[in-house]
Amino acid sequence: MVPLWAAAGLLLMLVLVGARVFGQLVNPITAFSGVWLVSVLAVLAGPLRFTNVSVATLGLLAEAHLLFAMGVVASALWVPQADRGAARIGEDALAPFRVPLLRAVVASALLGLLGRFLSLVELVRSGDILILLSSPSTFREMALSDQLHITIVARVLSAFNFSAAAFSGAYVGMFRRPRALLLVPLLGLLASFVTDAGRAELVWGIMLLGSAYLIGRVQIRARLLGWRDVAAAASLGLGFLVVLAALRVLRGGALEGTYEFTRMRYGNVMRYGGNGLISTLLANVVSYFSGPVPALSHALDGGPSLPMLGRYTFRPLFAALGGETGSSLFPETFIPFPFNVFTHLYMLWLDFGVLGVGAFHLIAGMIGGALYARMGAKPSLKTLVLLAFVYTFLGFSLFLPLTYATTYWVALALTLAMAVTIARRRPSWTGT
Repeated sequence: MVPLWAAAGLLLMLVLVGARVFGQLVNPITAFSGVWLVSVLAVLAGPLRFTNVSVATLGLLAEAHLLFAMGVVASALWVPQADRGAARIGEDALAPFRVPLLRAVVASALLGLLGRFLSLVELVRSGDILILLSSPSTFREMALSDQLHITIVARVLSAFNFSAAAFSGAYVGMFRRPRALLLVPLLGLLASFVTDAGRAELVWGIMLLGSAYLIGRVQIRARLLGWRDVAAAASLGLGFLVVLAALRVLRGGALEGTYEFTRMRYGNVMRYGGNGLISTLLANVVSYFSGPVPALSHALDGGPSLPMLGRYTFRPLFAALGGETGSSLFPETFIPFPFNVFTHLYMLWLDFGVLGVGAFHLIAGMIGGALYARMGAKPSLKTLVLLAFVYTFLGFSLFLPLTYATTYWVALALTLAMAVTIARRRPSWTGT
């Protein structure tokens, strides 16, 4: 066993290296290592009393993040960047995109809501809605395994909610107003709670919106994050860690005699012995941000198994080909509460082993670095969309690989097609 502080130090170093190399905090290395750093700090500051990880866990984590960073830097240096246009893109170059982007936000949001409405109607007709009311956990397992009676049309239309998230984030990032536009895609994303118990879709939809906003602001308009932005983000992060530390101190030590985690309607809810129920929201934040790394460490203690060769990570592809797929749900481990989210590293490890984890992250880093450099050298709406989806994948990697979700691929295809359509017959962002 090795101290978890070693992992925190490695991740912090990579975040600082990324900021130094690219001159800003919004870059692929920060998007990947930064989220994991927050999780590790949450474990150290929080009430889990989990301070050490196995050597295998630290080695796998170091391999993934170091090779990813190497891939990002290598590809970013390889892509020509001599003529960066980001700082010179003004209102005149962006103006032709204002109305089409706004129309894309409204149209995709309406299509997404229509898809959610059709899904709800079909759930009522099939009786699956009764399963949601009586056993939400069973309903969620059915949703993740595509066993709900929802037509392909409704599923495809629902994916437009993520297009709305990407385009609304990009619009506000580039044009600043109206900021209320950021709320439009949230209606469809919140509806996922009803139609497929999709907490995950809500989270990565918000990540997609935030990623597109930051790319539009930083790389298109060259409005770098100022000290106020950094201070606000640091304050939020520090406040989160203070809350976790308070839970640890006020509840006085060992978890076993102090509180237990119980399964409730939508996840793990923290219940303290004799002190009532803390809010579901706080409990979910605590469990889902502090649980993945300890759960991964426990899962890797079981040793390697036969490689599944992509059946977990690329589940939609194997399902489309009619082959055997890996489940998106794993048996629960106890840390000490029951938890079954082992990060995307576990799926990759099951599929391809240690060498496969390294190769995957090296390639992913090269893709992310190339897209990032492309946005700096020759920005376009298509590249913005692709990079936003990459950032979302990296941010969500703390929980699961989004490559296992069919909705992720459908949303990417729809959003990219709309971006290409919008950009056609309009002047490019040449910076002139």
